[in-house]
Amino acid sequence: MSNQNLEWGNTGYIEEEQAYIDLPEGQYYFTVTEFKKDRYEGGTKIPACNKAVVLFEITTPDGKGRIWENYFCVSTLAWKMRELFEGVGIIQKNEPISMAMWDALVGRSGVCDVGIREYKDRDGNVHYTRYIKKILPNGSVPQQPIPQQAPQQNYNNNYGVQQTGNPYRPVVNNGNYTNYR
Repeated sequence: MSNQNLEWGNTGYIEEEQAYIDLPEGQYYFTVTEFKKDRYEGGTKIPACNKAVVLFEITTPDGKGRIWENYFCVSTLAWKMRELFEGVGIIQKNEPISMAMWDALVGRSGVCDVGIREYKDRDGNVHYTRYIKKILPNGSVPQQPIPQQAPQQNYNNNYGVQQTGNPYRPVVNNGNYTNYR
């Protein structure tokens, strides 16, 4: 389903879309579902430059996760663009990259390593955000995500449970099936 407009006169039932989950750290298959061209006004470390904003959608047996990632288009960070373009198969290793390649990105898939970063808001409250640590080479297979005891807010983490060899096999925790990996 893709964010359908709800008409005022509709008397049928409304199908609610599933909320996105907070992903644990680990490696996952992803699909690039959106890409926006933007501008970064500059800061202390990065000068004013073009910026690509990429939406990675990750589907797991527990639900879907989404991560927005910024790609600053400066020569010192070209390695990050190369990693993405190679990881989704737009280019092969060591082929040159160009800004025109961004237009071929949406719909491409690959494997990424997801991390969790802690930050404080202006009021000093602690929050957590997911980010893409690394895009793995094209054709990679994700390793089993390892449950972390990092702070998580809206999902069951199965602390202390050993990994199973099958990513879709239910995990038993104290005799109860708690979720799938």
